[in-house]
Amino acid sequence: MSYYADGVCDIYREEFRKARKEHKCAACRAIIRPGDYYCNLFTLYDGTPDNIKRCGSCQRTHEHIRELCRAKDKEMWPDERLGCGLSYESEWGELPEELEALPFLSPEERGALLKPKPK
Repeated sequence: MSYYADGVCDIYREEFRKARKEHKCAACRAIIRPGDYYCNLFTLYDGTPDNIKRCGSCQRTHEHIRELCRAKDKEMWPDERLGCGLSYESEWGELPEELEALPFLSPEERGALLKPKPK
């Protein structure tokens, strides 16, 4: 789920968007449907660009693990696709209830997780 970074990205830009067409989440491979809110991540590291799309469920998981990494060690960072091969439990301990429920959300609930809050 996380690793020790050997450098920082030249560009790291996260944008929350409302899908106009179908996409696939880079982490869980679920379909991001038109109308769903998702995270579009663009990175440029060592001259190599990468564009990653995460569904609301995987984005919330990534944000949670980022906070754990920051608290533990400033040089740790979660894998952008949440797929480094380690389980949450082996790295961080017991899975919090709010994360445990994320994979079981309906497509509608998952698509609304990143919806902007009314001001």
